Amino acid sequence: MIVDKTENGYVLREAIFPDIDKIKNAKDRKQIMSVLKQFKNVPFDPHAEKSAVDALSGATRYGIKTSGYLNYLARHVALAMETPPEWAREK
Repeated sequence: MIVDKTENGYVLREAIFPDIDKIKNAKDRKQIMSVLKQFKNVPFDPHAEKSAVDALSGATRYGIKTSGYLNYLARHVALAMETPPEWAREK
């Protein structure tokens, strides 16, 4: 997940699947790539109880499940960006 904080809110710049080349089945790899394309340059509000990407056209049940995981990760990355890590806080 690559999430940017802008003056207008958060933008999900890109979702990357680092081991996509390890998927031998070309059909499965193509389905994952089509899901990942939907998660590019999407503005979203991590505090809203809705997904960054709401619907995927022609999605299979696996595509919908993957979309759910990616939306969850995007929200939590943005929320983590709002809270500095423990090691960065002054004591």
